[in-house]
Amino acid sequence: MVLSDLPHKLAIWAAVLSIFYLVVGAIYCLYLSPLAKFPGPKLAALTSWYEFYHGYFRRGRFMWKVKEMHGRYGLCLVEWPIIRITPHEVHINDPDFFSDEIFSFNAKLDRYTEATKQFGIPDSTLFTVPHDLHRLRRGALMPFFSRSMIIKLEDVIHSKVEKLCSRIRDHRRAEQPIDLGLGFRCLTTDVVTEYAFAESYDLLDSSDLSPGWFRALRDSGEVALLAKHIPWLLLFMNSLPLWLVKILDPEMATLLANPRSGLNCSKKSCEKLLTRGKSIEAQVVELMKEKQEDQKIEKSHPTVFHKLFNSDLPPNEKTVSRLSQEGVLVVWARSETTGNAPTVPTFHLLSRPQKLARLKWELVDAIPDSEAIPSWKEFEKLPYLTPISMSPMLIHENEPIFPNHRDFEPERWLQSHMDLDKHLIAFGKGPRI
Repeated sequence: MVLSDLPHKLAIWAAVLSIFYLVVGAIYCLYLSPLAKFPGPKLAALTSWYEFYHGYFRRGRFMWKVKEMHGRYGLCLVEWPIIRITPHEVHINDPDFFSDEIFSFNAKLDRYTEATKQFGIPDSTLFTVPHDLHRLRRGALMPFFSRSMIIKLEDVIHSKVEKLCSRIRDHRRAEQPIDLGLGFRCLTTDVVTEYAFAESYDLLDSSDLSPGWFRALRDSGEVALLAKHIPWLLLFMNSLPLWLVKILDPEMATLLANPRSGLNCSKKSCEKLLTRGKSIEAQVVELMKEKQEDQKIEKSHPTVFHKLFNSDLPPNEKTVSRLSQEGVLVVWARSETTGNAPTVPTFHLLSRPQKLARLKWELVDAIPDSEAIPSWKEFEKLPYLTPISMSPMLIHENEPIFPNHRDFEPERWLQSHMDLDKHLIAFGKGPRI
């Protein structure tokens, strides 16, 4: 009789302990945590699923919610600079603090561990947690993307830009519209892969500008929103067999199974797209074999892996896994986001004829001969062209610094009495980029 009651009693005790754990956890989060003194929604203080709801189900709207919180918990119509947004995080909306503390090159900061796992490349420079290790990795990688190195890339950039211009002219002659958003993304991807790997993905050669490639990048962003709160998701997804992928996502399964279907591009280009992860790893393995056997593998120029492998990094920083993750980061960080940078101002320029006319006037004056394109150093001197850029949230929406922040006003960079560059962090700033 006693034994028969044991499962029942265990279930009761398990329920009691679970409730006790939740109650104690809630009391700690709301009243005893070091972050309890900061204002914010009680639900956000209790669980990170508050962030998950606004980030995933509302499709990336969490930052808008954070901005709303700053206003809601402010006093006398003044936004409160520090609010609590999760059980373990506060958010600071203070431009001077960002510029002088967070983005100061003298700052010694570790990255928040929970924000580094969802992209599946935790050993890349961008997602390195310890400050000193990040500094070591960044020091080896960043010279490859220095201003002097980029200037040496001008011929590659010019050839890719000319290819995009040719595609635009072809569409104009055929009286067909062209998706410039895809065009710019193809341009940046082709440039960075040619420069970093000495082998361009040639997305500009595809007849439809390879929308499948960028759709996959955006899908990976949505997966990252899930993986931040469900850490085992990436490991699970990478283990799925192809037959199961066919059930879950038939389009992606078709692309993986047959490179010539799904994407309207050449077989060579499609194979580069669909095997990009393996090809990056293969380049690292190839380089290691070259070093071990003292062979010379023909490349048009040294790749990012040559630079990293020949750097002062210790041997444990030159493994196949880590260098492959660095290669994935190079493509990921400089394709979608960098391609979006010219897309946004192009939209606004086409929507505002007066601003477009002013830019055209400046370019015509600077380029009297359309066949002789000036160097980047000359373009940098053009006052109206260079201020055009993208702006992210919060700091760039601070009204005292950027009045009417939603308006496309390149003139603000020419007329403002403030140092706007100090507050421009569209692509990061300081020691943690």
